[in-house]
Amino acid sequence: MVSAVVPEADPTAGRALPKISDAVPTLGRALFFSKSLSGDRDTACASCHHPLLAGTDSLSLPVGVNAVNPDLLGPGRTLLYVPTDDPVPGNGPNVPRNSPTTFNIALYDRAMFHDGRAFILDPDTKPNGAGQSIRTPDSLLQQADPLAGANLTEGQARFPVTSLFEMRGFGEFSTLSNDALRAAIVSRLKSNSQWVSRFKTAFNITGTPDQVVTFERVTKALSDYQRSQIFVSSPWLKYRQGDNAAITDLAKTGAKLFFKPISNGGAGCVSCHSGSHFTDEKFHVSGFPQLGRGKNTFGEDDGRREVTQSDSDIFAFRTPSLLNASRTAPFGHAGSFTTLYETIAYHVNPEAGLSTYDFSLKSLDQFRDLTVTYPRVKTNTQDVVAQFKKSPDYVLLNNPALTPTDISALVAFVQTLTDYRLADSSALQPWIASDVLGDNPDGQMLTPCFSNPGLGAACLNTGGGGTGTSTPADFNELSATGGVAIPPVTLAVSTRVLANAVNCPDGRGAVNQKQRRFVTATGALDFSHTFALNIDSYIREDNVSVNASNLAGLAVGDINADCWPDVVFASGLDGVVTYLNDQGKGWIPSSSLPKHIDAGLVTSLGIADIDGDYKSDVVYGNFLGQKLYILENRWPSFIIHDESQTNISPAHNTYGMAFGDYDNDGDVDMLTGHWTDKSNIARSGHLRENMGDWKFSSRDASKGLVGLVNSNDFSFSPNFADINNDGKLDILFTGDFKNSQVFINNGNGFTRTTDPTVITDENGMGAAVGDFDNDGDLDWFVGSIYGSKTPSIPVYGITGNRMYRNDGKGGLTDVTDSAGVRDGGWAWGTCAADFDNDGDLDIFQVNGYILPDQVVDYLLATFPGKEDESRLRELQNIYSVFLNDTSRLFINNGAGVFTEEAAAWGLDDTRQGRGISCLDVDRDGDIDIVTANHLDKPSLRLNQVAGRPDSHFLQVRLVGISPNTEALGARVYITVGGKTQMREVSLGSNYLGNNPAEVHFGTGTSTRIDELKIVWPGGSKTTVMTGVDADRFLVIGHPDIPR
Repeated sequence: MVSAVVPEADPTAGRALPKISDAVPTLGRALFFSKSLSGDRDTACASCHHPLLAGTDSLSLPVGVNAVNPDLLGPGRTLLYVPTDDPVPGNGPNVPRNSPTTFNIALYDRAMFHDGRAFILDPDTKPNGAGQSIRTPDSLLQQADPLAGANLTEGQARFPVTSLFEMRGFGEFSTLSNDALRAAIVSRLKSNSQWVSRFKTAFNITGTPDQVVTFERVTKALSDYQRSQIFVSSPWLKYRQGDNAAITDLAKTGAKLFFKPISNGGAGCVSCHSGSHFTDEKFHVSGFPQLGRGKNTFGEDDGRREVTQSDSDIFAFRTPSLLNASRTAPFGHAGSFTTLYETIAYHVNPEAGLSTYDFSLKSLDQFRDLTVTYPRVKTNTQDVVAQFKKSPDYVLLNNPALTPTDISALVAFVQTLTDYRLADSSALQPWIASDVLGDNPDGQMLTPCFSNPGLGAACLNTGGGGTGTSTPADFNELSATGGVAIPPVTLAVSTRVLANAVNCPDGRGAVNQKQRRFVTATGALDFSHTFALNIDSYIREDNVSVNASNLAGLAVGDINADCWPDVVFASGLDGVVTYLNDQGKGWIPSSSLPKHIDAGLVTSLGIADIDGDYKSDVVYGNFLGQKLYILENRWPSFIIHDESQTNISPAHNTYGMAFGDYDNDGDVDMLTGHWTDKSNIARSGHLRENMGDWKFSSRDASKGLVGLVNSNDFSFSPNFADINNDGKLDILFTGDFKNSQVFINNGNGFTRTTDPTVITDENGMGAAVGDFDNDGDLDWFVGSIYGSKTPSIPVYGITGNRMYRNDGKGGLTDVTDSAGVRDGGWAWGTCAADFDNDGDLDIFQVNGYILPDQVVDYLLATFPGKEDESRLRELQNIYSVFLNDTSRLFINNGAGVFTEEAAAWGLDDTRQGRGISCLDVDRDGDIDIVTANHLDKPSLRLNQVAGRPDSHFLQVRLVGISPNTEALGARVYITVGGKTQMREVSLGSNYLGNNPAEVHFGTGTSTRIDELKIVWPGGSKTTVMTGVDADRFLVIGHPDIPR
């Protein structure tokens, strides 16, 4: 007998488990096989977890919704690629992780799913987590989910229906929240009298359909059905019970290796595959190949880190049970291996396995005849193996000393863990739905066919899968020469195009008050840090400067590629503070970005894909250190590129960044503002051309940015924008002391066209660029100081904001007074957005100023007799009139005429706002506001307008051709009821802040867009769509991206 380290021979000992003959599991069987649980009625739970396939689908990666033949299960099941649905082009599988078996799911006590996203919070362990606190993806503030159910399996059963690619689909359920989707499923079921009858019988209850059919009972039934799938009657169990002949001598040798530590010459498998369930239910980095679409746009899968946000958990996955493993190939979280032998051989030596693995994937049955390719599969796997070598699991798992004979013995042992009944299809029939058993109440029961006729009915045709759309929509182009549009294609129901990930919402998410107002976020959506300075922040050689009072910045972008906009703050002494967006439910602090790089205060931040790898890199601009750093995104870490690598000379104080392809060479260039109080300085560059490999070249002089600076550099808020509608990005700078500038791109450089009789803002700081009058060109709003409460301010002008209206050819006219936007107080961050979703761009502006007591006190104490206290206190009093000013919200009444309505919208915050971003944080269909406040916590104002009958919307994000992956410079037009709106995709500066590179349109009362047109960067390609439903978040790929 092998002395195995197994506490119990029978893993079911001490567990109360349902039987398939019980009423509730029988109902669960019908639900498990019902396509009515999927959004488009094309998929059932059994599509990926059929009993004849050992509770899996026998595929490396599943094909959920949009299958060519929805009834074909297992090998041969392929994807019907619909460009208007699927984010990843090609015919590859659309689910990112291998289907874990449902067999013996009742034996898991701590965590469900590969990444353990449904898991027990309590320290003690109970069978299947019964009665314990369970955290799920629906949990708020990372606490227990009160609706998780009575055990882990019930908690797990709530989520496959919510997955876009597994069951949700792209049709009528695609835009619903998780709870709304579950309610819609219940509505389907309770509308059918036979389903209601089945629920009554199963739960022995009476009542109305509303009382009888609930989602809690749906998950209870699904859970009990799965929990009844107990298959543990194995040769190994017989052997442990005393039958020495139950397993072969080779298997016994394998068992000895399995249970013996590596240090004693064994394989040490038991260190993870422990207990009678053969899993410790912990999370380990195995170094297994990462293939398929992955969990983000780079084909990566961070594993457990997606749940915990802890860098130590990156690429870690739950230890799978080995019970019945010989029947559940392919193996690994991504289905990377076909046989147990190759799995174990790689497992014990990933470094060697990396060098021999077939990254063409043609050795995997599923991919042999598919045309899809994954260019990053090798790179991603190399990253995983590198992490494995750094992790504690390297010592635990790495065992290159094992011989082929040893591996064969281990295979023989693992094969003994398979239940005898899995070889007998008749023994599995009680778990397979059928009409005879009454499992087809509404005619939606999955009746599967198989490419292997030995499993059941052979498939006679490939059919056509339900897709949520009708005919796949083609992309339309303008000819590169003539610019003649091909007649547009009318889209059907689903307009989701190239959606980024499962987390990408395709419609309203959060619930709000449906009012024209903002509310200040609290709780999980509040920020936890404070912008702080000390007197050293103000010191300048032998004096001090109040210019640190200008500071508090932020940048917004999807730095972890989960489809939700994250926020990074430049927070004074606290350095860079990063918050990851927890799907609109709250913020998760992250330490991925360094707080400090050098001694300087970080002032301005930028988020853009610098190297064209579809990852958002981060740029730091400093206040005192006067250096600019680029941080290459290697999520969840970043690589710092300094001056020696970027060729960016000292950048002085950085006050804003913009990104765009000014020379139309396909990559992303940078534009920076550098306000400084130093005179006669060696001028830093502003226009920086991307030369590749993280290097930039300053082009100010060679490209004609003449007149931007003189002896001083007072540039703020740079923006790339096509002002004259010629397809080339021009340059706009706001500037202090009448230094706002306009430069028109002439193809070889820039021509300064600033008309000083028109561009008259005295202290231009914040900026917003947009088509405020919907006439097809970009206007320019500049924030400045308005002194209505004081007769004068030393040095500064006080005539307020400016609105410069474009004549369509780049000619600007000052229409400030007729627009009604002059008074913004001491204005800083400014953004343009359609806050009321009526189809006209509005303007939001933060303001305030302060001369801190610590500066005055320092001056008086440090330089006695040099500073006059009464003058300083008088100056402090002048500035104090801006201390408690409220933000401004200019609502566009149409044609670019505005009314200030901040109070009516509940915007009464009097904090010192500086940098801002206007974006839809919670993806509910309206634009929220994030503000970096000086000497205070940041704030989030949540817009409540979405959901009103006059507040429909469309949001579009573009996927461009690398290296301009965000399609910066593209223009998006929508036409609704004869009115056309235009947005330019940009990453410009609002003042120490930016909006994300996506465009938002309000459509008012209209629920349908007559035409959506995209003119891609350079103007040679155009995409046209008609009949697009509103209330969508679309991600649309360039027509030349391989499909």
